[in-house]
Amino acid sequence: MYKFYLSIYLSVVSAMERMLVLDPDRHVSAAEALELSMFSEFREPEEETEALPYDHSMDNTDLPLEQWKCHTFTEILLFQPPLIELRDSKETSL
Repeated sequence: MYKFYLSIYLSVVSAMERMLVLDPDRHVSAAEALELSMFSEFREPEEETEALPYDHSMDNTDLPLEQWKCHTFTEILLFQPPLIELRDSKETSL
């Protein structure tokens, strides 16, 4: 029993060490994290999609606060979530 819990503990510690690295070039991506054994029971690969790369173009832009508000509001209005096909899922509705 001890070996069983020790192996679970070690896999969790290993996963946490990989996920908590602050350097974005070194820490595990969300897709890689989902491949870890500790998440296998929660995965539904047929429902997973790959995220688009993050657009860094606005990160260092120096705009007045009102322009940031306008830009953010416009982004919210233009957002179109991807259409997904509804199928049986492990999740339950409340």
